[in-house]
Amino acid sequence: MDEQYTVFLIGGGTGGDEQAVFTLRSSETACHLTCSYRDKVIEAEEEDYFEALFKIRQQLEVDGLLPFVMERAGMFIPKERSSR
Repeated sequence: MDEQYTVFLIGGGTGGDEQAVFTLRSSETACHLTCSYRDKVIEAEEEDYFEALFKIRQQLEVDGLLPFVMERAGMFIPKERSSR
C-alpha cells in the first residue's frame, strides 16, 4: 500500500505557498519515492528513502524549490522498509 504525504515547497519565486505530494512505496529490493508538483512528476528508486529524497531534491532545485520537512514529519521518511 502506498503512503502519501503533502509537503510544502519553499523557493521557486512564485510568491505563494507551493505544495508537493510525496508518494512512498517499498519493495523487497528498493524504496520508490514520487514527488508530484506543478503538473510535474519526479520519481526516484534507491536502496533507502533518504537517498531517494536526495535525488528528488536535486531535481526540485532546478525549479528553485526545496522540500520543507519539519521534524514532526518524522513519519514521512520511514527509518527502514517494512519488508526488511
